[in-house]
Amino acid sequence: MKIFFGLLGLAVIFALVLLQPSVSTVPFQTIAFGEESGVKSREALLITKQEQWEELWKEHVSYTRHPPPMPQVDFAKEMVIAIFGGIQAEGSLLRITKVEKWRDRLVVHYTVDEPSCSKCSLPTGMVQPFHIIKLERTDLPIVFARD
Repeated sequence: MKIFFGLLGLAVIFALVLLQPSVSTVPFQTIAFGEESGVKSREALLITKQEQWEELWKEHVSYTRHPPPMPQVDFAKEMVIAIFGGIQAEGSLLRITKVEKWRDRLVVHYTVDEPSCSKCSLPTGMVQPFHIIKLERTDLPIVFARD
């Protein structure tokens, strides 16, 4: 009987280990971050091709007369993830905080900080917060999670 319960206990522990999600942190590099963008809508994008990247960058920097050069991305090895907050009150900030690789998906965590109304009467202006990153290319589906 002791052997049976011992084996049962080992089986339960083994099952729990197998059922636990395998999660690892994925390193990423910020390409661009700020509060001014030509992208006016709220969007979360995955860019895997040079043509998509060129189109997005052109729209992103369309707000300025002297756009910065388009950052280089090796799409054979890397991909771009971009989150745009749309038009927000001045003081709003959007930031990708971490990327996690699960067994069946990539989870992009981000935060949106909005100005506290207790500290201001009316917004003095509008901004378009954004964060654009590049990371190792994967075929896993991407899930965006607001923290």
